[in-house]
Formats: sequence, structure tokens, C-alpha cells
Amino acid sequence: MKAPPFSSLRSAYQLHYYFCFRTKYDKPILESDIRASIDRQLKEIFEYCDFHLLERDLGENHLRLVVSLRPEHSVAEAIKKIKGNLSRLLCAEYEKLEAGRLWSRGYFAKSVGTVDESVVARYIANQAGHHGYTLGSASLICSYDEPNEPPPLFFHNHAAFYLAYHISLETTRHIPVFDDVTGAALIEYWLRVAQNKGFEIAQIRVLPDHCHIRVRLMPSMSVLECVLILMNNSWSMMNDRFWGVLKQTDAWDVWEPSFYAGTLGDVTTAEVKAYLRSAETRRTRDS
Repeated sequence: MKAPPFSSLRSAYQLHYYFCFRTKYDKPILESDIRASIDRQLKEIFEYCDFHLLERDLGENHLRLVVSLRPEHSVAEAIKKIKGNLSRLLCAEYEKLEAGRLWSRGYFAKSVGTVDESVVARYIANQAGHHGYTLGSASLICSYDEPNEPPPLFFHNHAAFYLAYHISLETTRHIPVFDDVTGAALIEYWLRVAQNKGFEIAQIRVLPDHCHIRVRLMPSMSVLECVLILMNNSWSMMNDRFWGVLKQTDAWDVWEPSFYAGTLGDVTTAEVKAYLRSAETRRTRDS
């Protein structure tokens, strides 16, 4: 069989995250002059790394950020670059700061979005009605919903996180490739792939010409990596098990080389930004 067709993809995305870093042992070492330096250095770091800063809150013992990333950026790598570069630049500027003793080892990271996760979950669940599939035709919509509620936070390598995403894929040239048989096989296969690759699938709706997936990722996995895993593995499965369907529909690549991805959370980007602004206002007022 030839190599999988997808290595780079076009995308539409909105990937927003709330990060919190604390100083080592929660020591109040971020004095006013250091906080002014952090503001200046954050702009340089974000520009160099191609991140986008949406909001920040600086206290004497913490840094809170609302950040927009690209699909190829993993949360773990973004945090490593932010913390590492800040530590290097600040320790070079201030002799009283010691390299390796500025930030605590761990971090807090949550995905946030324009709407909360429950709204998107209902939208995905209602795909049959949304696209006009009723009565018998609704059987073309294949579905999966995780049986148990996930914990509010996951913990790994000193990090606390919850990183959820809505991903949408379209079939090549919008050809109706999937039915009740191929759609069910796709869901079963994706669940096995997710288990093998270390991410979780919360919800799937497979329609004849597109699908919606709600996933949770580890900080080390980027959205782009997850989408490439889903697309290339399902391409391989379809070529192996449903070659006749692809021949009949002339949908050999199965998917369009593009995707949509958006972050999800129990609070919205606007709510987190407002919270950080109010925290900064209270700190300024009380100082």
C-alpha cells in the first residue's frame, strides 16, 4: 500500500488556553521592576515563537496567561519555551534571581473557547437534525459518546491540565463516503487508534460527507499531530477494508487535506480574560 497521503494540512482554528505558572516554593520574588521586565520580555518571546498573548496577570508569586496557539504547537512545548526563555532573560538581567530557581517545576493548563464544552457537545449530538436527516435516513449518522464523565483535571509530570478540542473533517470533494457500515467501522477504528496513541475521544458523529470529533489530548500532543493520526489511520483502514467503496465513489484520499479545530472548556476565553483583568485591577488598587 502506498504511503499515507497527509503530511501537512490547511486549517481553520481557534485554539485558546489558560496557563498558570508559580514561582518556586511560591516565593514572592516577582517585584514591580521584575514584573515590568516580564511584560517586555513576553512580547519578544511570543513574537519569536509565533504565539499570541490575549491577556496576562502578574503577581509577586505567579504569572497567568491567556494564550492563542497554532495547531502545530503543543501545550507542553509552548509552556517550556515561555518559562525557559523568561527564566533565562530574567536571570541575565537580575543578579538576585538564580537560574533554575525562578519557576516551580509544574504548571496549570486548561483549554478555553468561545463557548463552553457542553454547548459544543449538544451541537455534535444533534448533527442528524441539524443536517436534515430524519426517520430512516438518520441511520446514516453513526455516533459514539463516552460512557463516563471525565475528571475535571488530569495530572501528569507535575502538571495539572484539561485540554479538550472540537475537530471537524470533511470527505474529499464532499463525496458521501460513509454509511451505517463504514461509519461504524470508522468509529471503532478511531477508538482503538486513540487508545494506542495516548489521547481520548469523548464524542463522534460520522455523517456521509463529514464528521465531528471531540477529543482530549495530553500536553505533549499538538492538535495537528492528532488530526494527522486520525486522517492517515482512517485512510489506511478504508483502503484496507473498503477499497470497493473508495473505487465506487472515487474518494481515494477519503479526506480533504484540511480541518477545523477549536478549544473547549468549562469557561470561555472572554470569562478568563475578564477574571485576569479584574485580578490585576484589584492588585493595583490594593497596592
